[in-house]
Amino acid sequence: MIEKELIKEYLNVDKRKKIEKSMEDYIDKKIKEKLLEGKTMIYISTGCADNLKRIAKKNIFYNIWCSKDIPSESLSLARDNIINKYSSVGLIVERMSFDEGWNTYFEGLLIKVPEELR
Repeated sequence: MIEKELIKEYLNVDKRKKIEKSMEDYIDKKIKEKLLEGKTMIYISTGCADNLKRIAKKNIFYNIWCSKDIPSESLSLARDNIINKYSSVGLIVERMSFDEGWNTYFEGLLIKVPEELR
């Protein structure tokens, strides 16, 4: 049976919108950086390699994309909303698993800018 706390969490649209806004701000920043570099294939991972220590570690996007502040169902909905938002402007957005080295995989997005938007 569903608990009262989960009902409150599922209905907390403001919390989900806040996380969506954080995701959008981070993704917008990364898209802008890569486009200014002339790249049209943009990888946004929740992890990164630390070549000096020979490890892979979580990055800032991990704390947003894998937030523990809302239930996993609400987080999944927020992720879907973000993917749909970027797809609606014509970008090709795919969920990916990135190998950041040393057999460590992180979730993320692959965003492609199609020819018609260039």
